[in-house]
Amino acid sequence: MNKVRTYAVGFELNSDTSQISIYSEKEKDAIPLPSKTGSTEGRFPTALFKRAGSDEWFAGIEAGYYEHVEKGTSVRHLLTKAESGSTQLIDGKRYTGQELLAEYFRAALRMLGTEDAASAVSRICVTGRTVHEAFADAVHQALSLLGFKPEQILIAAYDECFYRYVYAQKPELWTRGSLLLEVTEDDVTASRMTEYRVRKPAYVKMEELGQAALPRDASDRDRAFSEAVREWTGGKSFSSIFLSGRGFGREWAKESLPILMKSSSKIFAGDNLYLKGACLIAEKFAEGNGADERIFDGSESLKASLSIDASDKGKPAVLTLLKAGENRFLAGTECELILGDVSFLLFVLTSYPDGKRRTVRMDLDGLPNRPPRATRIGLSVKMTDRTHAAIHATDLGFGDLYPASMKEWHSVLELV
Repeated sequence: MNKVRTYAVGFELNSDTSQISIYSEKEKDAIPLPSKTGSTEGRFPTALFKRAGSDEWFAGIEAGYYEHVEKGTSVRHLLTKAESGSTQLIDGKRYTGQELLAEYFRAALRMLGTEDAASAVSRICVTGRTVHEAFADAVHQALSLLGFKPEQILIAAYDECFYRYVYAQKPELWTRGSLLLEVTEDDVTASRMTEYRVRKPAYVKMEELGQAALPRDASDRDRAFSEAVREWTGGKSFSSIFLSGRGFGREWAKESLPILMKSSSKIFAGDNLYLKGACLIAEKFAEGNGADERIFDGSESLKASLSIDASDKGKPAVLTLLKAGENRFLAGTECELILGDVSFLLFVLTSYPDGKRRTVRMDLDGLPNRPPRATRIGLSVKMTDRTHAAIHATDLGFGDLYPASMKEWHSVLELV
């Protein structure tokens, strides 16, 4: 039987434009897909078009083409509609924002050469400029309408995509830190990624250095960019410098490039840095290797680990429920515990990078009185926002001897 080929996919979704990449086993890298045949341009409009009187939808460049040659309805602001839960009447039918976003994903993912994207994609990691709960919920709901299962869908912020991309490269590109310059038509924003190896596991932090306005005039732009870079680098050297976005141009960077080259001989420029990182995240999870040997302190990363001291075959053990550095949109645990002679759960919170520990007790009031080790507790831990974890415990009893009461307990812990 022939194995069906599946892809790890990165999808950068923004309100104006989007782009797609797939992981190439041959090249061991994320490969951006061109928005149309024969083109090197990867970005396409986040726009949708429905042909009048039919069930045909078109996305991106095709949407822009057909709205000028066919009768139908154009849809813009797809991400806003999906995040807000608004609706739109099209051809006599009212569509929710999530349904419209689903049609956009369906049409855009035809670039993979299939109509059934859920079967062709092992994991899809979606990133964007503003990743938050509404964004994640909209993406999950839209992709689930296409048949994607929850475990196939990953959400990551730009900074984690950058981290994953850089650390997928050779050590010579990250051992002394990396400088990220996001350049738009109007400004440049600088961030520095540094690894601290004082303790294990190593701790990687992204720090914002500042933002500077960029004039449109070429010489003034070069001067402003140079002054900002000179201030941010401060004579320090980096393993690598990455220029992200469409606002940088070699034609005007006469003074800027030499300054950058003084800080690093490895300088990269492109508009698909985060897209590639998202694709590498998808590939890592597709291979069942989502864990990381480092702790990444990103904008959407957990700031502490949550665990329970336990025993395994009579020996002391630690059951990790949440791990510091995990992507909060992907973090969560479901497990079962057998209680000893106690009627409470004792959680251990370990913050990073200081390593401070504190314990939090969760009383199981009303738990039936049973002998030690005759009570199973079903435990579910999920993140509700950047710093809070919701804990749900259920009494599962212990077989026929001690039937489950199915009594439930809830608690919310602050991971700081």
